Amino acid sequence: VVERIRAKAHQNCKTVKVMTDPKSCLLLSVPEKKSAQAVDIIKPISSYIGENFSEHETEAQDDLETVQDLRTHVVSSPQGLENRRDYLIKYFRALCAMELRFPISKEKEHIHTISFAWYDAFKTGKKTSQHNIHFEKAAILFNLAAVQSQQGVAANRGDPDGLKAALKAFQEAAGSLELLRDVLGMKVGPGATTDISVECTNVLINVLLAQAQECVHEKCLAEDKNPAIVAKVGKQVSIFYENANANVQSSALTSYFDKAWQSHLSLKATHFKADAFYRSSLVSKAEEQIGPQIARLRQASALLSGAKRGARGSLNSPAVQAMNGLEGVVTAALTKATKDNEVVFMEL
Repeated sequence: VVERIRAKAHQNCKTVKVMTDPKSCLLLSVPEKKSAQAVDIIKPISSYIGENFSEHETEAQDDLETVQDLRTHVVSSPQGLENRRDYLIKYFRALCAMELRFPISKEKEHIHTISFAWYDAFKTGKKTSQHNIHFEKAAILFNLAAVQSQQGVAANRGDPDGLKAALKAFQEAAGSLELLRDVLGMKVGPGATTDISVECTNVLINVLLAQAQECVHEKCLAEDKNPAIVAKVGKQVSIFYENANANVQSSALTSYFDKAWQSHLSLKATHFKADAFYRSSLVSKAEEQIGPQIARLRQASALLSGAKRGARGSLNSPAVQAMNGLEGVVTAALTKATKDNEVVFMEL
């Protein structure tokens, strides 16, 4: 009888899966910055060319009009995420080419009549203007990351190709923000909006990496990967969310992010940490280690129960609903494992 129970337990560990419907699993997208004023690029740069270069300013007219047209498209939010992303990339490249020949700053010998003004993406009533092309580049990179994150959220993760597209989009969004933080951050003048600060970009990078890793987690489940692999992936998802949540609570970002964001990050971190314990319990079950199996299930249960108690104001959120589903599976597995231990294994 004991051998039959053990054989059945070993068989079950290969088939038990907790699949989350991608449509019910909320992922976050980054909101875009809005331009606070129209910018005339053509006239000031044409004047600078006429004063400092041998060629006449009319020779650069076509190129300047192209750049002006790109900015018009970027700030007017054309329809279609892919189309919007392409315009942002083209305009960013144009800015990189411009800064090599046309210095824009407050210095009188530079082009000092161009001012770029942008609203904060999260505190939309706050705006900053600077005579600094790097501020414009930072805003464009931020919006590129925002659009890429929106592409990730919009992808159909229930489809293998859609899941792959979502993973790629979140990774690219994180890369855009890393470029903003590591390369442009030091070149933007003081008083810039908080959304492009090192502290804020650190939060967003970790959120986007967490969501990219979450796509990997979904892929592992869809492909019925070994529970040990799924546990490692889930643990990394949790770490990214924990890092994001810790950065949200830094003094520089006090009251900056909406409470719903903070709650979401905390719940997600706990969910995937508990999920990793659950997957590890399946490994213990396969190895007939009933003691470690029960211990890991108890750890998962305690994490989920504690998180739900702290989320009373978010009980209807998708994150809490996903935790409810995982909690039901963990509770059932713990009840069965405890019963099996009492009847057969007697290890605890």
